[in-house]
Amino acid sequence: MSGNVEKTDRDLRPIAALVVLTVLLLIPFSDKALHIDDPFYVWVAQQIHVMPWDFFGFETFWTGAVAPVWWHNKNPPGTSYFIAMAAAVFGWSERALHLAFLVPAVGAVVGTYMLAKRMCGSPFMAAVTSLVSPVFLISGTQVMCESLLLCSWVWSVLFWVDGIDRKRFVSLLASAGMVSLACLIKYPGINLIPLLFAYGLIRQRSIGWWTVALLIPVAVLAAYDMYTANLYGQGHFTDAMLYASATQERTYLANGLTSLVFLGGCMAPVLFYLPWLCSGRQLLAFGLVTIAAIAVTPQLGWLKGHALMTDDGAAWATAIPIGLFACGGGLILVLVTRDVWKRRDGESLLLWLWIVGVFVFAGFVNWSVNGRSILPLVPAAAILLVRRVDEGQGLLTFNRPAIKLIAVLPAAVFALLPTYGDYSIANSSRIAAKEIVDTYAVENQRLWFQGHWGFQWYIESSGALPLGPRLVRFPLSDKLLPTERTSPLAKLRSGDLLIIPENNTNVRLTIARSPDGSTGVVRLGRSGPQVPISELHVHKIPVSIFTTLSGFHGAGFYSDTFGPLPFTAGPMRPETYYVVRIR
Repeated sequence: MSGNVEKTDRDLRPIAALVVLTVLLLIPFSDKALHIDDPFYVWVAQQIHVMPWDFFGFETFWTGAVAPVWWHNKNPPGTSYFIAMAAAVFGWSERALHLAFLVPAVGAVVGTYMLAKRMCGSPFMAAVTSLVSPVFLISGTQVMCESLLLCSWVWSVLFWVDGIDRKRFVSLLASAGMVSLACLIKYPGINLIPLLFAYGLIRQRSIGWWTVALLIPVAVLAAYDMYTANLYGQGHFTDAMLYASATQERTYLANGLTSLVFLGGCMAPVLFYLPWLCSGRQLLAFGLVTIAAIAVTPQLGWLKGHALMTDDGAAWATAIPIGLFACGGGLILVLVTRDVWKRRDGESLLLWLWIVGVFVFAGFVNWSVNGRSILPLVPAAAILLVRRVDEGQGLLTFNRPAIKLIAVLPAAVFALLPTYGDYSIANSSRIAAKEIVDTYAVENQRLWFQGHWGFQWYIESSGALPLGPRLVRFPLSDKLLPTERTSPLAKLRSGDLLIIPENNTNVRLTIARSPDGSTGVVRLGRSGPQVPISELHVHKIPVSIFTTLSGFHGAGFYSDTFGPLPFTAGPMRPETYYVVRIR
């Protein structure tokens, strides 16, 4: 009896340590302002509190216009239900919501540990490797769907592997439930179905009773699509697939290179583990390839709208991380291909399909390359790296547990830097909204804004109004059309205050200044309607030297439309807001 207790204690110690580590790394960011799409999930959660069966049954300003939420939003409501439940207990403050999202973050790390116990000799290190990847920490400080998706993804695979290997239908049903949950959190969760089917087929050698479980998430998603079609006139899953197809970029070479860059940057531990992954010759070869990649990068000229060669010469601040991260991402693909070729078993094939499948989806199927789409492969990549380290064929070996800190600690510090940068830029929106209202707004004055994300959340809470058209679906039309033909600028009156953020999305207004820079006109687009302004103020908020979101510096963690890097560092331009008073 005492032996069983001791064994249980030994099994729980690493799990307890992982829980503590995850909380310690994420809790300093628990006061982070709402950022990027966070407000959208919270709005839907607030609607769920009022009408839980009609989760998208309201309008909001997003994508530059006021329109029904089902039209703006391309994600299912699973995350918002989680937020609604958490808020019902702990409230709606930023800290309360971020603390609630520690649960899926911890679940993902523990799930990675449990899965790694089946696949490598150092499961604790695999889980920690997953934890200290930049994409995990950045995503763990959001109140969007990524942490929940990752948690459900890992446990789906864990239950499925257990069910297939031990012929336990209960585990297969549990996996099917987690896959269904993943699909209702974020639609790419459907990619689990072919992944799990392939593992089952390679292990069972034939199609059998186990395939029945995979019909459950298919049925759940079909029922959800029919339900939303009845509510909103079109199935939400169908609408999201049509949107992804219509907005996907077909620049395969640029997408392929950018995907490698995001893979290597988001899974940066691969670079810190190099001496344990590669022999001396392999390390030399990797170094030479990386130097060559960095040297060649400026010759591309442009990548994702970002100049790699300027009039002053090569843009090395961008070219160096592009070359380094791309080689790191390429090494992950080489290692997983080598692993499946050498082992040729179900586990190695699972890792290969998992990593390559997510990589292909993120680079060539999704609407843009971004860190959030890379996140689901992190547990598999972490397990892969540790499997390679366990082989002991690197220049160095982990012959003592303490030596592992030599690789893990620098990787953790590196991951925390862009995480703090994202935290800084998120908080700048909250600071800007308060400072602008306190400095420039006067009583009984109308306040307008453009832009979205966290800035919209905070400026709207101050009473500001969105400047954009309202879209509705007219009879005999399958599209949403504006209710008025006049320019949104026609809403402005003399004395109104208008705020235009520089580093944001769907900002369609430009400012043409007078010679002295104090007045000018606000114009819709480059040559559209315009209105004169009597005052022009430029309000700047300093941010960290690390950033995940800057078109000027080429950082596009949330979308490669901002740049080809997931994050970057250097002297950053402050977050800038133009505050104009209409004449």
